[in-house]
Amino acid sequence: MNDFKLDTHPKIASGFTTPDNYFDDFSERLMGKLPIQEPKVISFYARNRNWIYSAVAILVIAFTIPVINLSQANSEVAYNAEVENYIANSTITDDEIVNLLDDEDIAKLKLENTIDLTQEDILAENPDIENYLYN
Repeated sequence: MNDFKLDTHPKIASGFTTPDNYFDDFSERLMGKLPIQEPKVISFYARNRNWIYSAVAILVIAFTIPVINLSQANSEVAYNAEVENYIANSTITDDEIVNLLDDEDIAKLKLENTIDLTQEDILAENPDIENYLYN
């Protein structure tokens, strides 16, 4: 086998050559050929638009829920007052009301007799006691 030494054999010249001082100003020439791009400016509102809309929607819901509950409570109180006024001013007799009640409703209305004899005597002796109780 023959010994091969790289330094002693003739070298093959490549077909590519660079001009003199080509790499000295290469970066400056390259940057001059590139177009200058301005940075894109994104406003705060455009970038956070979804978050802002979400926060506004939550605030609207948070402020409307108490208003709705308050109006429903007021309407319920007004409804109860209307029913009470209708019953008080109507010509319905007690017998008609009893006929409308179920057995369960009547059982709920029965009260225990908690009046002892002394209280019953006081009520019997004073016929004007109803005026004191109602006023």
